Amino acid sequence: MNKNLTIRKLCLCAIFLSLFGALSCGVPQPSISPTTSITPSHAYIPAVWTESPNINVSVPKTFDPQSITLDDLIKNNIGPGLAYSRLIKLKTGPSSPSPSIQLECDLCETWAYETNSGWTFKLKQNIVWQTGENLTAKDVASNYFPEVITESLLNQRLNSASLTGIQIHNDYSFTLQSSYYDHDILSQLSDATNKLIDPLNLENHSNENAIMTRFPGSGPWSFSSITSGSQVTMTKNALYHEIILPLVNQITINYIENLSESKIIALIQSGTADIASNYSLSSNTQVNNHSDYQVIQSHGYGGPTILLNSSLSPLDKLDFRKFILKSLDPWLNNKKSGFLNSKIGIGLPLTQPDLQINQTEIRSLYFADPVSSQTYLKEAIDSHILNIGIQDTGDSYSDIMKLTIQDLKNANFNIKIIPLSENSYKKELTNKQSTYHILMGVIPSTNTLNEYALSLIHQKGSINFINHNDSYLNELIEEQSKEPNQLIRTSKLREIQNNVLDNAYMYNSLNLQTSWFHSNNVRNFFPTDVSNEYFFWSKVWLDN
Repeated sequence: MNKNLTIRKLCLCAIFLSLFGALSCGVPQPSISPTTSITPSHAYIPAVWTESPNINVSVPKTFDPQSITLDDLIKNNIGPGLAYSRLIKLKTGPSSPSPSIQLECDLCETWAYETNSGWTFKLKQNIVWQTGENLTAKDVASNYFPEVITESLLNQRLNSASLTGIQIHNDYSFTLQSSYYDHDILSQLSDATNKLIDPLNLENHSNENAIMTRFPGSGPWSFSSITSGSQVTMTKNALYHEIILPLVNQITINYIENLSESKIIALIQSGTADIASNYSLSSNTQVNNHSDYQVIQSHGYGGPTILLNSSLSPLDKLDFRKFILKSLDPWLNNKKSGFLNSKIGIGLPLTQPDLQINQTEIRSLYFADPVSSQTYLKEAIDSHILNIGIQDTGDSYSDIMKLTIQDLKNANFNIKIIPLSENSYKKELTNKQSTYHILMGVIPSTNTLNEYALSLIHQKGSINFINHNDSYLNELIEEQSKEPNQLIRTSKLREIQNNVLDNAYMYNSLNLQTSWFHSNNVRNFFPTDVSNEYFFWSKVWLDN
């Protein structure tokens, strides 16, 4: 065999190994057959790469592509926003749990927390802007600590009280100075809103009609064109530091108004779209395989949650709240509603899967035993009407809500159901004088553990509907938020979860889910709803 040809094949093989793990680098294979554990959409990247066709994606229209502002670019995670990188990104793929906030480097090479200093980052030295200029630590400083303060989202991205400034050591090393250890910093850095934008162009950010080309990025995609006001095309960035990514040369995003499920299926079946979603939960969640398309779910934090107002009689009595939970079987209700393998908890965005509390244990301790204390609480049940506010979630979670209400009726609770619009529901979440005993709905999405615990569970939280007066729980939340020792923090997080369920304050019955439709030839598609992550688009390809 020609020696130079052999060397080139070995180099190509090495690139694939470094990017995607152990792959076959032997005899070329035209395709890889699915197995029982690998569906077509989860197939590995071929050992010998052949160029994939371009990808067409259809999503709801949420902004005007003809008038893209800097804030649009900062928030966008499918379209123009794909042109940008962050210091840190979420880890996604077949081996990553969903949802998850497991983190990995994007532009950084390493990060570490240094006591009495802060978070020190070392940048990769082969990162360039799409203009060809090197990306340096000074660019990071210009993004996160701009000299000019404006109302733009640019100045609202890193909002931790712990951050005091930035120290630049050299072109490729800097420290985000922190007054205390804040676990949320890394999660914030991974959020889509913390894209890095070429600082040479940031003085133009006040231009409300600024187009994409004014704000070069350093991500795997480059802006190509806008067509008909509703279609954005992104092309492979030839200067991107991971030379094999993206796995296609072009991705076209069509923004469609009133994108119904039937319209999505028609787009997929006609070949107009390869991937599509209207950001809602499909009514076909129990049927994942079709003859000409598939439906998969991406996951985020939030989802349907039951909150008990512990300041309102009779829910100010712990035994009464416990009996409410005992009368419910969220596992069975989820199964009946088509949500299999769901996890019940208190909704914390957990960084590690092993922090999830044991499902068998909490079911036996807190749920699914409606007759255990019914006699003891019969008088209280008969003499009180429970006002239950239920958020209108459309079809997505209505079955879970109905089954939960039926559980309460079966336990002979005297209840009054009040449907709530999304705005009314959100108002009640923050109403400390609410006359509702129970709220059922989707809690506001948050991607950082401390933000969730401090706003929803802590007594002084902005959306603390449960209205507890539990000083010990408050202390646990505050202590874990600044605890640098992971073992100690893990213990406190488990205690927080057990405390909330011990006191029957609330529970989260299901993670937020979004349905994605895609054609059968889509490969390596692992979407997530956490932190508005978008890097997974660079690893999708079509097998024709």
